[in-house]
Amino acid sequence: FEVPSGFSFIVDLQTMQIFEAATIYFLSSRANKRYPDGYPSSVVGETQDLRDYLEYCDHFKIPWQDAHNTDIENYRDLLLKATSPKTWKPYSVKTVRRRMSVVIGFYRFASRHHWCTTVTNELRQEAYHRNSNSVVLVHTSSHSTEIRSSSLQARDKTEIGHRGRPIPIDHLKAILRIAGDLAGAAAGHVPRLRLACETSLHTGLRREEICSLNCDQIEQMNLQSKGKSQEDRIWLRLERTKGQQAGSVGFPVWLIELLHAYISGARQEIVGACGPEDLGRGLFLNSIGTRNVGGTLKKDTLSESFRSAVVQAGFYSETKREDPLTGELKVFSEAHYTFHELRHTFAALLYIARTAEKDPSPWKYIQVMLRHKLLSTTMEIYCRTLPFFESDVTDSVLEYTKEIYNSASG
Repeated sequence: FEVPSGFSFIVDLQTMQIFEAATIYFLSSRANKRYPDGYPSSVVGETQDLRDYLEYCDHFKIPWQDAHNTDIENYRDLLLKATSPKTWKPYSVKTVRRRMSVVIGFYRFASRHHWCTTVTNELRQEAYHRNSNSVVLVHTSSHSTEIRSSSLQARDKTEIGHRGRPIPIDHLKAILRIAGDLAGAAAGHVPRLRLACETSLHTGLRREEICSLNCDQIEQMNLQSKGKSQEDRIWLRLERTKGQQAGSVGFPVWLIELLHAYISGARQEIVGACGPEDLGRGLFLNSIGTRNVGGTLKKDTLSESFRSAVVQAGFYSETKREDPLTGELKVFSEAHYTFHELRHTFAALLYIARTAEKDPSPWKYIQVMLRHKLLSTTMEIYCRTLPFFESDVTDSVLEYTKEIYNSASG
């Protein structure tokens, strides 16, 4: 078989031969358009996940094709108890489920090709139900709370409070003050982190979507916004969002003006400080004084900048972690909020606004604005904490919005 350029594969270190079964599996996934854009980094990660499982089999002298369900369950339980050498934290259930899905998917593929028969029955999906108490307005959901999953998969026991929630307004304002001042917005002196936060907070864009924005998109919206009021939205078509799906996002006019000011101000200063070969194509660039000045801002860099602002604002707790390799203890500052929770806050503010307008079904509007395919995603993940958030919101929301409008208009 022919392997495309850049394709990752697994090598047996004893025979120095390519592990063909895995290569055929990933090639088949690619051909079946599981990965529509060729071979993205996520596939490299899946190759590494399967490699780790095969190393586990090799360590315990288990031929992979003869593995029983107990062997795979033991591997799953080992992951659930393991500590990440990168973060010094236990692997999350979400991470374990992702890794196990690769292993289970590979065995399903191998079973269909009669390469193994020992775990066939356990690979079948079984139904189980989530606790209906964790689903907001479950009677309105278009989908059952039934979930189908292999019995070998790790059960998702994530508590509601750990699945993202809106940031309280007083905390949000303190974080944004650390992220940067908008006093010089009219002159183009807009701090990158503050502007990225405002973009997520008022459009619902995810961090990777923000990092993929470019100047041409902003300039086009700026032309379309002429004659519009500050509160009007200009819609931008994104050809690739989460799940490789296209979607449209509404940008308020005042935010477009801020982004346009950033292009001609702070961004232009960065452009002047780096060579043409270093200049990224993105809207947001790495700042002057950083290692890769002028390069397109990466999502992990954005997340870390936001985490630092949260910690500086005082919303963190200290935890001690042990290096799983050396046993060294180190103190970490755990931020109470992540950048993604700005998206949850966006949903909460939309809910409050639509409720004030007597909208009988505000969650449907939120579904459109968040670009969710399923209403159940909106209901179960984004709307579940709204009653708690709404009780915490006062006139400070309106005051905060007025501050942004005034900054944008100069």
